[in-house]
Amino acid sequence: MRLPALGLIALLLSGCVTQPPQDVTPPSPCADITTAAFMVCQFYGRYIPMKPFGLPGSTSQSLLSPFFSPTLNELLQETLQQQEDFIADYPEALPPLADGPLFSSNARFPDHFEIANERHFTGERGSTWALVTVRLRHEDSGQQWQDELVLRHTPQGYLIEDFLFPRRGGNGPQRLTDTLRDAFSIDQ
Repeated sequence: MRLPALGLIALLLSGCVTQPPQDVTPPSPCADITTAAFMVCQFYGRYIPMKPFGLPGSTSQSLLSPFFSPTLNELLQETLQQQEDFIADYPEALPPLADGPLFSSNARFPDHFEIANERHFTGERGSTWALVTVRLRHEDSGQQWQDELVLRHTPQGYLIEDFLFPRRGGNGPQRLTDTLRDAFSIDQ
C-alpha cells in the first residue's frame, strides 16, 4: 500500500516541477518604503499634480516639506522670505524664481516620472546617502529628460537634500541649493 501511495505522490510532485516558470515582473521601486526611490516617488506623486510655479508659496511648501530635509526646507523658507522682500521693494518687477518648475531642469512641468536607478554611498561621519536618477516626460511636447535627487537617510527615512540638474556643455550638474542661495545675491 505504501509503494502505490508514494508513486502517486511522486507523480503529483513531478507535475509541479514540469510547469514552465512564470514571468515575474520585478517590483516597482516605488513599492519599497525603505528605499530612497520610495521617497522620490512620493514627492513626484504630489508635485506633478500641483505644478507650483517658481518658488513654492507657503501652501505648496507645507505640502512638499515632508519630503525635504530640514536643511533644504530652511533654505526654501529663507529664499521665499527674500523673494517677498524683493516684491515689496520692486512691486513692478518679476522676482527671481517666480515662474517655471523649480524642481525640474526643464522649462516645462513634467507629466510623468520613472525611477531610472538608485545608488548609495557613505558620507562623512558614516551618514548614508542616495542618488536617485529620474526620467521625466512632458506629454504634449514629447520632451524627455533626466534629473537626479540627492537624499540623506535619517531616522525618519530618506529625505531629499538637493536636486541636480544637467548643465549644457557638460560642466557638472547645477544644484538647486546653489540656485536658491544665488537667486537674490547682490553679485548677480
